[in-house]
Order: sequence, then structure tokens, then C-alpha cells
Amino acid sequence: MYFPRLLRRGSQVRILCGSYPVLLDKRALLFQALLKMSKNLIVVGKALPPLKTLEEKAEKRADWISADPQKIRNSLEKVLQKPSGNWYVIGAKWKLCSKEGREVHFIHGKELLLVKNKDQFCCISNLCPHMGAPLSIGRFDVGRVTCAWHGLSLDCCSPHTGSHLPLYDDGYLLWVQIPSHEPSSEKPYLCDRPPQGIAAVYQKVLRCSPEHVIQNRLDPWHGAHFHPHTFARLRVYEETEDALFLRVAYRVWNRICIEVDARFHCPDPRTIVMTILEGEGQGSVVETHATPIAPEYTLLTELTIAHSSRKRFQIARKMAFLIRPFMVRSMARLWKEDAAYAERRFYLENGAFYQLHVEKGSLVGDPKGVSSSV
Repeated sequence: MYFPRLLRRGSQVRILCGSYPVLLDKRALLFQALLKMSKNLIVVGKALPPLKTLEEKAEKRADWISADPQKIRNSLEKVLQKPSGNWYVIGAKWKLCSKEGREVHFIHGKELLLVKNKDQFCCISNLCPHMGAPLSIGRFDVGRVTCAWHGLSLDCCSPHTGSHLPLYDDGYLLWVQIPSHEPSSEKPYLCDRPPQGIAAVYQKVLRCSPEHVIQNRLDPWHGAHFHPHTFARLRVYEETEDALFLRVAYRVWNRICIEVDARFHCPDPRTIVMTILEGEGQGSVVETHATPIAPEYTLLTELTIAHSSRKRFQIARKMAFLIRPFMVRSMARLWKEDAAYAERRFYLENGAFYQLHVEKGSLVGDPKGVSSSV
């Protein structure tokens, strides 16, 4: 076996690997060597107060014991009893109707037509009240739509239009209110958000119910096991009727981590919010919204608002267009795995069709029913 030779030269170290020398700073090389030798995490950033008693208690109890299925179900049942005001998330307002000024969305089994007239959003049923023609294929002119079948003209933005639905713009997301037997509220039940930050939104359609998305987040104990690339350590140090409090170490690179204290709570039955209470990024929030779109299908919408009290964060805000794609990529990576978690739970509880297919040479199950030959 060949080992590279180290030759000292001034303030640098040259690593000879065959005929290709690589120059590295001594301190960088020493740091890499110590990092490989160390088995402990290297925590950087703001120091957190010690939680000795709680940490010792958490260390003695295995995560699979703490993640009691009955306890998670009981927490989910309490969340489902909260009022929603009949509000549902459609998506990020800056992404909606960006091309043609109109889009069709399926929310809670309803086929809705979303129209953007200048800077104003309007929402009506996509079914023409005459014979059910799709209004999305009609002619649009200054907030009015003319049905392509028989020429019936409707004002999309008038509340007097029979199928008009209320919308709410919270600054980041657009919500629609669909009346039901549940009492309606004037606006959605929103959590506290930082006044300034870098916002990013990720959306994905899952084959499960909204409850399984919330259940996934009510089980933080799976984090360090199922997402080792992102979470180096995760400990739930307090559980109350309305919230979970945890200390989590996010991986920056290898064993270098940033540790924060966070809280999970649900303002409504289809939303769960993680708020950073202490540490780097204090005040940042991650909102996970689960919108039912059709039987067995849920639209996942995750909004991340990164915030920091550091002065250099104002510079980072000016570079938000460069940072935002990395935030979306991080959310997509986590939800690629959490989607499998939620869909698997849905399959086990509802007996959904689970088709086998070949993926990377292995026989696996996919609740989406991917049409691949085995």
C-alpha cells in the first residue's frame, strides 16, 4: 500500500501522491488530521446553556423507546382537534400565476381557478355554473372569464360571483378558504415569524393524508437516524401538551456542527412549525403545511424563513437569490426521505396499493405505484 510522503516547505505542507503534489496550509492539514482522529462532534457558533439533567435522562433512554407510537398518535389526535378556520395553503405567492396569469389547483377535492389580475389574486370554481365546462380554457379579459362552451361571462374577482372563494396573503404564502361544517375564521392561524429574513418555499405531492405529514414532524426522534447527513445529534428535552422542545446539532461539514434549541408546535391541524429558540439563527422558522388536494393525495408546502441577529446577515439578505436555491435543495433532500416515511405510514394504516419496482438494482415498494417492470 502506498502512503503519501509529507515534505515541509515554509508555512505549507506538500503532499506527494505519485507525481501530483498538492500544497496545503499546515494549520488546515493539522485540522483535517485531528478531525479524522476525533470521534466527537465539533460544535461551533453560539454556545447554549447546559441541560445536564435532561441530557443524561435522554442519553439513558433509546430513541426507539422515546418514540412511543401510542404517544405520537395521542399527540396527533390533539392536533387534529384544533380549529383550522377552513383555510388551506395554495403555495408561494411569488410563484403562482407567473406565466399565463391563471392556474388550476385542486384543494380538498375542489377544482379551483386562480387568476391574477395585475397584483390581485382571485379564486373561483373552475366549473362553469351553466354546464360544468372548465373555465380555465375560456377567454380572459381584465379579471373576467368567458366560458369557451356557451359564452357565459363571469367576474373572477367579484364576491357576488356564486363560486368566489376568499383568499389570504400572509406575505409569503397564499391561502384559500373553503367553507365546511367547521366555523370559518377571518384569517389563518399563523405563528410568529421573524420581521426580516431569507425565505424559501418547497412543494411536493405525496400519496398520503395530511395527518401523516404532521405525524412525521411529531416524531423528531427519527431525525438523527433517518437523516444522518443533516442531523448529527437530536435530543428531545421537554414534552408538553402543545409543544416539543429539542436540542439538535445540524451538520455544517463532517463532524462540524451548529447546535440550536428548537420548538415544534401546531397552530392548526394541518400545520406544524419549528422555531429556533436559542443558538445560531435564533427566531428562524420552518413551517410545514399539509393541504389535501384529492383522496389519498396531499400537497406538502414547506416555508423556511432564515433569520440572524448578526450584522453580516444583512449582507446575506442582499444575496438571497444565491442562497435560496441551496435552502430549497436542503428541504428537498430531507423530504425525499420523509415522504417515504409518511407514505409508508399511510400504506400501513390504509392498505393503499403498494407496487413493487426495480430501483438501482433492488426490488423496492413505492406507494405512488410507479409503472416499472420487475
